[in-house]
Amino acid sequence: MDPRTESIAKSLNTVMFESVLPDFYKSFGRKKFDVMLSLSHNLLKDKIDGMRITGLNFDKNGNFRFTFNIYAQIIVDMNGSG
Repeated sequence: MDPRTESIAKSLNTVMFESVLPDFYKSFGRKKFDVMLSLSHNLLKDKIDGMRITGLNFDKNGNFRFTFNIYAQIIVDMNGSG
């Protein structure tokens, strides 16, 4: 493991969710996880009906709108412990 990222990698476990998402922690216990983030519209378009794509646009009244969509997935390592 790269020594520059070792401390951060060790802290990526489900304990950090215990106070914010207690049910998540109860479901998985102390496990390592990865987070996948993407700005791809294709990953989101089937999940939310009527979702606009990320970008700048104007609504029918001429108001400026900025839409920012991000897809996040938490992948929990069920084989190891954190």
